[in-house]
Amino acid sequence: MRAPNLLTCCRSDSRIIGAGRDYLKDTWRPAEPMDEYAQLRALLDLAESVGITVRRRPPDDQPHAAGALVRLAGRELLFLDPSAAVADRIAVVAAALAGRGEIEDVFLPPEIRRHIDDATGESD
Repeated sequence: MRAPNLLTCCRSDSRIIGAGRDYLKDTWRPAEPMDEYAQLRALLDLAESVGITVRRRPPDDQPHAAGALVRLAGRELLFLDPSAAVADRIAVVAAALAGRGEIEDVFLPPEIRRHIDDATGESD
């Protein structure tokens, strides 16, 4: 049995790959930036994935606080005021996630990583 002609294989493969590249070049678009609500949802999902329980209720003693992270009986609870501005809630959740080693190697959209880095005090 003879080995296949490498040149023939490469030519047919390159035609297919080339067609795919042309297709991708014509249809690929950069991702749209995330709006504030999508950023908040992504941060909340990340917080829950690392074991933070999120509760949405206005704080009783601080009417203008957007929220707070508390540790109670070995559990972490994040209280968020649903009437606070979205940007303020984003800052509270990002601060709760700042400095956690378990998310350092996780891919996060640039907007999300930036919020967490800003809360940590890191910048590129």
